[in-house]
Amino acid sequence: MTGRNRIITWAMAGTAGAALITFFVLIGLDRADKIASTVSAVIAVLGGGAAVVAARADRPAPVPPGQVVQSSWIGGDIRQVSRVRGDIRTTGGPTAPRPARRPREQGVPDAPPAGQRVADSTTGGPVHQIDDIGGDVEIER
Repeated sequence: MTGRNRIITWAMAGTAGAALITFFVLIGLDRADKIASTVSAVIAVLGGGAAVVAARADRPAPVPPGQVVQSSWIGGDIRQVSRVRGDIRTTGGPTAPRPARRPREQGVPDAPPAGQRVADSTTGGPVHQIDDIGGDVEIER
């Protein structure tokens, strides 16, 4: 907020406060107290209703942590499956032979915040990465 905007904001707040004080003085202390109590009760009820609405609102499901295969030597398939809202059925044939070479050694990576990753790995079969499916999944080999 710039200096000029800050001055305007404080001037408006001061004017509103002075007007409210003048109004309460003119109508009397007893009536002003009753009006203030009524306004406070209405604000409390509206705030409670807003809290209930916010609590019941649909919120997106939290994103699960990602899946990582890195610096691995896998003799068969890789199947990374995440966020499937139906049934999962996988079938496969015989396991593939082991890969001919072993990947270079590296540190264990942190899981990505979301998603799937296969890096610096050797596999003897296919890589299946399935994410965010609204129905059933069937993986056949």
